[in-house]
Amino acid sequence: MKTFVKLLIALIVILSFIFYSLNSNNKTNSSSTDLYHGGETVDGYTLPPMPNPTENDKTLLGIDTNSNGIRDDVEIYIYNRFQGYTNSKVEREIAMQWAKAAQQFLISPETAYEDKKYELIDRAVSCEYYCYTTYLKDVSLEEFNNYTNKHKVFNSKFKDVIYNTKERYKAYFIYNISLSSRVIEIPIITKENCDFDPDPLIEGTL
Repeated sequence: MKTFVKLLIALIVILSFIFYSLNSNNKTNSSSTDLYHGGETVDGYTLPPMPNPTENDKTLLGIDTNSNGIRDDVEIYIYNRFQGYTNSKVEREIAMQWAKAAQQFLISPETAYEDKKYELIDRAVSCEYYCYTTYLKDVSLEEFNNYTNKHKVFNSKFKDVIYNTKERYKAYFIYNISLSSRVIEIPIITKENCDFDPDPLIEGTL
């Protein structure tokens, strides 16, 4: 039985790589972060320089010059994506928390459940929805859903930026496999799960 499960997982990984490769062939070699150069100051925060893609992609964890647990190109993407609209500051911090958690998936993804790495994502989800329910408390359900869908932090584009090589995508895939058939509780929505204090950053309600 264990042999069958291992073969099944191997088959899924192979098919996943084929799918990834087909998608990659339909894309240019430049990532969405190529629009930004790094080293800039955004809302008073100085970004790290944009790393050389070849050097940055040599390892799973890539280059993190300021040692904040987030790859430099991902950090640059976050700071440029989340600006120019109400509550962009708090959503940027949520995205940073997501990115730090997602980076951890790359380290020993096959033991993610045993290592309780999923709890890092639970915290990010909880923090994200605490902020949404705070500044969207007076809107209708339809408006709430429209806003959260538009501003969803960990969307497909964000995943493409973080897991931008076959090796990183493989680690993310193995992480998801490691959590399959596991019982994971839905996180409680509370600001205590934020890695930062969101209240001073929330600019009123919508």
